[in-house]
Amino acid sequence: MCMQNYLKTIIPRILRKLDRPFKISIKRQKKYLASFRVPRDLIENSYFQYKCQKLFWGSVYYFFANLASCFLVPITHAKLKKLTQSNTTITPTELLLCGDEMPPNIFPETLFSEYFKNKNVSAFEGELWGKTEEQLYKEMLSRYKYSPFFIYKNMVKMAGYAYLIANHMPKAIAACGAEFTYTSSFLTEYCRRKGVKHYNTMHGEMFYYILDAFSVFDRFYVWDEHYIYLQKQLRADSNKYIVAVPPSVKVNFGKVNSSDLTYCDYKYYLQLQPRKKMLIIAKQIEKLKLNGFIVFVRLHPRTVNVEEVYDIFGKENVESPQKVSFEASLKSTDGVIAINSTVLFQAYVSGKKYVLDDVSEPKKTEKLKEMQYIMLAKKPMLLSILEKLKKEVK
Repeated sequence: MCMQNYLKTIIPRILRKLDRPFKISIKRQKKYLASFRVPRDLIENSYFQYKCQKLFWGSVYYFFANLASCFLVPITHAKLKKLTQSNTTITPTELLLCGDEMPPNIFPETLFSEYFKNKNVSAFEGELWGKTEEQLYKEMLSRYKYSPFFIYKNMVKMAGYAYLIANHMPKAIAACGAEFTYTSSFLTEYCRRKGVKHYNTMHGEMFYYILDAFSVFDRFYVWDEHYIYLQKQLRADSNKYIVAVPPSVKVNFGKVNSSDLTYCDYKYYLQLQPRKKMLIIAKQIEKLKLNGFIVFVRLHPRTVNVEEVYDIFGKENVESPQKVSFEASLKSTDGVIAINSTVLFQAYVSGKKYVLDDVSEPKKTEKLKEMQYIMLAKKPMLLSILEKLKKEVK
């Protein structure tokens, strides 16, 4: 197995076992967040977010990341200083959609009506280095020389943005889910120095956890007013918040091909649960079936133990994201079941039934209340109640 495939296999398992957002108390997070002073600039915003993320990933991870970065920073800087000009042809555009393999429909439609000329690019399309980049690098080095991991990640991202700006001359760069990285505010500062707006749009569900603390953008597109309230609690105060639900979230079923779709009453959307949890889910699904409901299970796109899922639920009952698009999947069910998946919100705004699984991981459900999970405010049907209901015969 090549290294890339190995990482794709092992990383989801590690993240699933860590489940860090559910293991660190909200009280501890709030106390730690309150200990920071008001940031003096966006670079400090970025550094404070870096410190908040250390609380999540732990001192051991940060120790080794900083140790490796002690060598990577000077080596990378020496390499970047040689990249003073690009050999590619300049292709000007107004807006760069920096989604890194994300489909364009994850961005709000209002962006496209504002910026007619736009292009989907990768943040790692190339690298470039000049006076502005060198100046910011020296600022980081003088202020945070004992945090080389902070410097390394920011300088690499900045070099990527420098290449994009030089080659496409955009008025704005729109990132996707960038609130999750501590480079967010730093890149906003960099873009401002280059005369470019830095926008962000939601990618997945947001909760109260300080991984997202202190992130700042010129504009942040969110799916609901609830997320603005969350961001402000996390001291992540972007210049402008706009509520805009993109096509990837609010599905237009009229545009979905209806041929060859197998319909059901409910569809359970898995989230990389371990075998023990999947066995509990399987028992709940059997109860629903005994009550007359037709229920299928949909794999998470990052599922690596596919055969194990087939073994537990039966291959004929499992839907693959590689074979059935999300839009088609949602159209072909009356309702969805999940714990804290984005699909619950997607079902809510798309007019489908949404059921919160409060059975397979009851402690997680309680934690979601503390984390201010939006769907708990949308009054979902609970799986513990649904399993007691009989299907109505029409």
